[in-house]
Formats: sequence, structure tokens, C-alpha cells
Amino acid sequence: MKKLLLTFLLALPVWAEESPFPIGAVYSLTGWAASGGSAELAAVRLAVDEINLAGGVRGRPLKLAVEDTQSDFRKTATAVQKLASIDKVSIILGPNWAEFSEVAAPIAQRKGVLMLTASGYAKDLTKDRPLVFTTL
Repeated sequence: MKKLLLTFLLALPVWAEESPFPIGAVYSLTGWAASGGSAELAAVRLAVDEINLAGGVRGRPLKLAVEDTQSDFRKTATAVQKLASIDKVSIILGPNWAEFSEVAAPIAQRKGVLMLTASGYAKDLTKDRPLVFTTL
């Protein structure tokens, strides 16, 4: 997860500011899909901690904004909207499960935010969406 996250972050444009680099995580942390979401978030937190301990990305620490989808489609949409519009993240990690990724992908694409899901594979998830990626 750490190598994949670093690869995406290094591909983003360089900004002159030295403030923390905002990234988002959107996972089911409660509800029926929570076991998968909690495990993926733990991996993301570990990767962010390791990256920050090593000096961040291009000298900027990562600042992780986390949203819980509550295993709900509408709350998934709201969470992705919030991360993109309010938290101003450039990359969203997650969500878990294909059903939630299919809700999140068009929003991330429309908002111009990279989205990387480790477990949310669906056959056409990335079709015509150059900002949406899956590891599966």
C-alpha cells in the first residue's frame, strides 16, 4: 500500500507551499461492510505514518481525512463529495467493496480527484474514467 500510495502522490503536480498534503480515505467503518473497511483503513494509516516519518512527499507531510460510508450508498456519495469539495483532497483511497466504488468513481472523476480502491473492483469501474484506479 505504501509504494502504491507514494507512486500516486509523486505523480501529482508540485506545489510551492509547504503545508500538509491532504489525502482522503473513504471506507465502510460501521455497518455490514465494516470489517473490510476497517482493515483497509488500518493499512492506509500505517502507510501514511511511515511516509510522514520518512519526511513526507516532496518534503510535505500527508494529512489524512477519513470518512465513514456507514455501509450506505448515499453516505458514500456524500463522503466523496465532502472529501473533494470541503477537505480539498487530491486523492481518495477507497472505498471498499465494488458497490461503493461504483458510487464513488463518477463523483471522483467529475470532481477531478484521483481515486484508488484496493478492493472495490467492478468490470467497468475505470472505463472512461482516467482518474479512477483499482489494484484488482
